[in-house]
Amino acid sequence: ASRPLDGLVPEAVLRLLDRHGVSTAGELLSLSALDVCEVLNLSWSQAAHLLHLVATQVTPAFSTAT
Repeated sequence: ASRPLDGLVPEAVLRLLDRHGVSTAGELLSLSALDVCEVLNLSWSQAAHLLHLVATQVTPAFSTAT
């Protein structure tokens, strides 16, 4: 989960997260979806999609968990 976000998220997202001190997947996943909405100015569904995308990239078992 300490995997850098480089390559996991678009460059623009990376820059915004970096401004808020978020640079690893673990730090991003520790945020609530609401925090992600506010930090990145995303809709609820976009934030949820981003969190899910990162979670499945860094935790393969996460994508198969129900």
